[in-house]
Amino acid sequence: SGNPQITLVGTSHSGKNYNFAGFLEEAIGADILNVAFPGGGFEGAMIQYLGSEEFQKNPPKILIWEFSPLYRLDQETIYRQMMALLDNNGCEGKPALMSSKTALKPGKNELMVNSKNMDLRNGSHQVDIRFADTSVKTLQATLWYMNGRHEDIKIEKPDTSETDGRFAFQLR
Repeated sequence: SGNPQITLVGTSHSGKNYNFAGFLEEAIGADILNVAFPGGGFEGAMIQYLGSEEFQKNPPKILIWEFSPLYRLDQETIYRQMMALLDNNGCEGKPALMSSKTALKPGKNELMVNSKNMDLRNGSHQVDIRFADTSVKTLQATLWYMNGRHEDIKIEKPDTSETDGRFAFQLR
């Protein structure tokens, strides 16, 4: 009908063919926006929805997340992405402490260096990378910290998801 206050995010089991959203609408007596899609796995639909204009402009009062109990819940990288998107769409509207724009070449690319030696505490910052090629579905990077520690991170978006070339995640 109008503007549903409840959104269903999930796997193919929440898709239109299974009518799970219809069942929920009938059981609770409210309209539901169904943004589930097949092949998205545990996080695909959730990350796509949280990064969407729909979510940013009209966040639901209730968000239902359906996923198979066979998925592992201890996938830290997924939660780092979701929390970055939930935090007012990552870095949107906030001043960037560091930024860089570069044309990538095959192999390794150095994107950003804290050359001003700023005191940046990892836990309260995020990385927000946007590729001009919106079909990019994989980000693989090594993050080097000022204390010498480094972290390898790989983020893969499902083949079936619509991507915008954006990868946002919290530092740790």
